[in-house]
Amino acid sequence: MPLAAAFAAALAFAAMPAGRAVPLRLPSAGVGGFPDCAPGMKCFQLTPYAGRDLVFDCATAPANSSSPNSTGAGRVMFLHGNDGPRAKAMWALMMRAFAGRGYDTLACDQRGFSPGASPYSKGEYHYDSLAGDIFALADSYFGEGSRFHLVAHDQGARVGWHAAAPGVGRGGGQARSRYISYTPLSEAHSDAFSDALYGSDTDAKQQTNFMYLRQFTLPNESVLAYNENIWKHVCRDAYGYATPQACQPAVWWYSGAIAAGNLAVQPLAAFGPIGSLIGIPEEYVKEHTPYPLEGLPQSTRVGEVTEYPVLYVCGAGDIADLCNDRFRDETARRVANFSYLQVESCGHNLVSPQKCSEYQNVIDEIVSFVEAAS
Repeated sequence: MPLAAAFAAALAFAAMPAGRAVPLRLPSAGVGGFPDCAPGMKCFQLTPYAGRDLVFDCATAPANSSSPNSTGAGRVMFLHGNDGPRAKAMWALMMRAFAGRGYDTLACDQRGFSPGASPYSKGEYHYDSLAGDIFALADSYFGEGSRFHLVAHDQGARVGWHAAAPGVGRGGGQARSRYISYTPLSEAHSDAFSDALYGSDTDAKQQTNFMYLRQFTLPNESVLAYNENIWKHVCRDAYGYATPQACQPAVWWYSGAIAAGNLAVQPLAAFGPIGSLIGIPEEYVKEHTPYPLEGLPQSTRVGEVTEYPVLYVCGAGDIADLCNDRFRDETARRVANFSYLQVESCGHNLVSPQKCSEYQNVIDEIVSFVEAAS
């Protein structure tokens, strides 16, 4: 998941080959995030819930078909993660590649990122609700009960995994009947990731590097905690959010992951590179964290995935969500039809020409995987 003088900063560093010292870089669109509507996209709004005023800003790359919502070659939905304002635009190049092959595509600024779908309450970002948004938006655009391929990054990918857990989302575990294929970028199987954070067989480096989870999940408005460090270093300086209140809902996704049982919490210890950049001291976190100092186990297991193929893509230089043999093997063990792509020269950001020199290969590999699964 990305930061600049904090979370995005470390991930911009991680986006380069390991061992190279590089300057900190802001998101590819510069301060303020991505454009309202990326070139080649058709942008519009969806209101997927009857009786709820949640308005999502969305985009499609019109497919080579007679109707903008026709089946064509198939349907592909894209989920961003903590990638900044208007992050649906991060998928523009890949969406255009799919559209050129006749696929209908959909990417939305998700709950907490679309201004019209950002209720100011931590409970709104429970992962069960975010998983439900996947299918509500798909129903609204592709058609009720439609099946589709899902491509997701960062926390969007974690939500994509969570949607396969029993009883999650509208109708419970809908991913198992509605995904045709799943491509998570940067995120290993949720059970494998949580087992690396808490339990009898943890990964010390992943625990340390992900310790910023404790900072992001401080009570109430965490972006204002300890001299407003998250607001200043992450929200304002890295992503150009206008106010702390505009950024806070995106940060609440982390609390929502824990509340839903999808994400374990590691025992509190020293911060890694991202947490150190954020700069909220360990003693402050120790005093204010809402979670046990000894950690918290994952309580909602996704389990084995047998219903659809999975392509797990990660960058070898990622320091937030490690890309290593353990996560490859532990994800493969939980997926019946598993494929894997490790991108050697890139880090957390895998689809940006400015941050990943192999971005076109990533796009090509994902398109080939989806075509084979269609």
